[in-house]
This record gives sequence, C-alpha cells and structure tokens, in this order.
Amino acid sequence: MKQKRISYAQQFVAVDILEELLFCETVEDYAKLYKKIFEKYSLCEDPFTLMPCTTKDYEINSIEYDKSIMLEKYGHCDIFK
Repeated sequence: MKQKRISYAQQFVAVDILEELLFCETVEDYAKLYKKIFEKYSLCEDPFTLMPCTTKDYEINSIEYDKSIMLEKYGHCDIFK
C-alpha cells in the first residue's frame, strides 16, 4: 500500500495541536483549547455541519447553504445563478 506524503507544515500543525491536548485536564480546558486552535488557525464553522473547516471550504459551503435556505424559504433563489 502506498503511503500518503505528509508535508512538514501538516506535521507541524498536528504536533502543535497534540502538544496542547497533553495539558487538557478538564472539559473546560478542552473548550478553551478548541477556541484557541480555532482562532490560531483562522478556521471557520461549516454552515451545514457546524464543524470546523477551512476558509476556502466555508466560502463554497456558505453559498450552497444560502441557496438551500432561500429555496426552502421562498421556493426559488434569484441571487445565486
């Protein structure tokens, strides 16, 4: 099986997050860490799943989300053609 190539930047981010997780002792610590990492890496919240996502994924998904809301609410979407 071919092994996936992981970049240095990807490894750096993974190490950074795992090191932070080592010091979480409570749920409150985890919540603070989640917020810290979310802000540190400029993550966004996916409008469909409410899970963290990249800014690029957010831009794509937010347009689709807005379209679906307009179609559901008004039955048509004239803005995004």
